[in-house]
Amino acid sequence: VAVIGSLLLTTTGTTSPVTSTPKYSVGIPFVTETEEDNWPQWRGPTGMGISTETRLPLNWGTDNNLLWKTPIEGKGHSSPIVWEDRVFLTTAIERE
Repeated sequence: VAVIGSLLLTTTGTTSPVTSTPKYSVGIPFVTETEEDNWPQWRGPTGMGISTETRLPLNWGTDNNLLWKTPIEGKGHSSPIVWEDRVFLTTAIERE
């Protein structure tokens, strides 16, 4: 049985809902906060996977160019949605 849930992440460090100990974590690379940075669907605002941002980091990892990260339980196969200061994700958690 698979349970489909969703998780809302905000830049204030809060998450909702969190009901168990996560096994994985997601890191979000640092991006600027302009209206063009809202990605409301798969492959961005136009669906073409093209960003006009020019100040992107060439490298990022667990120690550099990472704005924040949070653990996420389950497996996700959907596109993250970025809207202003929020990231929306979905995850599937297998239950017995």
